[in-house]
Amino acid sequence: MGFTPEAYEYAKHKLNLNIFNCDLNRCCFPPDYFDVVFLVGTIEHLISPKEMLVDIFKILKPSGLIVITTLDTKGILPFYSFKPPEHLYYFNHDNIDLLLRITGFMTVSIKAHHSYFRISDLLYRVSKFTSMSSINIFSKKIRKSFFDISIRIPTNEMHVIAKKILSD
Repeated sequence: MGFTPEAYEYAKHKLNLNIFNCDLNRCCFPPDYFDVVFLVGTIEHLISPKEMLVDIFKILKPSGLIVITTLDTKGILPFYSFKPPEHLYYFNHDNIDLLLRITGFMTVSIKAHHSYFRISDLLYRVSKFTSMSSINIFSKKIRKSFFDISIRIPTNEMHVIAKKILSD
């Protein structure tokens, strides 16, 4: 799908970044072209993640990196099960590592993603999710008193970094 036209124009012309806005198969990049490829919230939507990783392997330079973010089905809370099915594949530490190894990558790290949320915003979201108006009133009071206090919460996403390895 790529970037929105506005995001692409901003990155290309205002930030002067060398970016591409096309499907990987249509861009015809030469082998060993990129140092890093990012798949942010993408791999779970692909019809064939394995084929995409094979294609990425070809265009990465030797020792190039692939960075992936996706839901972790073995995360702390099964947030993915609260949503309608929109993903074609679900991953966890084990199966993403296996898929990367099969396609020529060595996993460098897999870490849980955390986000910072203001306490008042969390209470507000809980109140909307549970229809508990008393929590909403309480969150407004907290917002006025402690608007900058935040806590770190796992999001059930994982960050995966893998390195292209060359066979001997």
